[in-house]
Amino acid sequence: MWSGTTQQNVGALEAQQGSEITANVCFFQPGVYDINRFKFVVNAGTPQEQHIYSPFQHFVRVASA
Repeated sequence: MWSGTTQQNVGALEAQQGSEITANVCFFQPGVYDINRFKFVVNAGTPQEQHIYSPFQHFVRVASA
């Protein structure tokens, strides 16, 4: 379950400029979780927004305490 902010606005970026976003998640049971569905909404100054999904796999292994 995602906790805290699940949506963030970065604002305008210059060409080749990056931005870091922190996301928090809570796991209630041990296991391996695939959290690869990050979606980015890009507005490049046009009326139509672009929706870009992360192409990377993000596996998280959670061990019992």
